[in-house]
Amino acid sequence: MASKKILVVEDQADLAELIQLQLQHIGLTSVVATTGLTALRKVREEKPDLILLDLILPDISGLDVGARLKAEVSTRSIPILAITGMSPGWEKCLENGFDGYLVKPFSLHELKREIEKLLR
Repeated sequence: MASKKILVVEDQADLAELIQLQLQHIGLTSVVATTGLTALRKVREEKPDLILLDLILPDISGLDVGARLKAEVSTRSIPILAITGMSPGWEKCLENGFDGYLVKPFSLHELKREIEKLLR
């Protein structure tokens, strides 16, 4: 998993920082986007290996961001892990092309397990 880049899409700065620290702890590089539109731009600029995507964002929903990325040929193969404090349901994420689902708060062990599944 070393040298993999993760895009963390999270609008709460303290939580984004905590996730980045957890990713660093397991040897992963990360960049942060705090809005859906910024996430769409950063995916093209940074070319991440995985996206951790909050579903509730200030501009467009994470579900919409995921659907847009999965609709584009250049980004559809990037795995997307939903990270959310609410429960719109795994089915809704699946319909929008997400590859995994993790409910906040989650442990470092849970995060690592999900990331390892998606980066195989």
